[in-house]
Amino acid sequence: MRRLGIASAQTLVVTMASPPVVESVVTAARAEQPDLVIVARARDAKHAARLYDLDVTDAVPEAIEASLQLSEALLVNIGIPMGRAIASIHEKRDEFRKALQGPDKHGRTRRAIRTSSMQTGREVRPDHSEG
Repeated sequence: MRRLGIASAQTLVVTMASPPVVESVVTAARAEQPDLVIVARARDAKHAARLYDLDVTDAVPEAIEASLQLSEALLVNIGIPMGRAIASIHEKRDEFRKALQGPDKHGRTRRAIRTSSMQTGREVRPDHSEG
């Protein structure tokens, strides 16, 4: 981690397929930099919950994410307006995230990644329009 420059990193994305390797990288990174934003690939909901216990900023469970993307494609293909379909999927994704995160080890609500504009720092909300 040190040779890769973890001390000056602002974010880390962990994409390995092996859950034990992901957990090892997350643990090492968090030990080196407690305030680092870490987004990690999770195999499923159980693995995502484990990663939240290891204090990732966000875990992306591939099984859930694939289902959400399939659902979005279906909604659009049956005629639901794109904006509504995307908004619906974003809401469901947030519900899953909150359920998987639970409180941190101190009982506090966990910090979480939200869709934001890198240029302005303002939160960007899904388009809830009909088109």
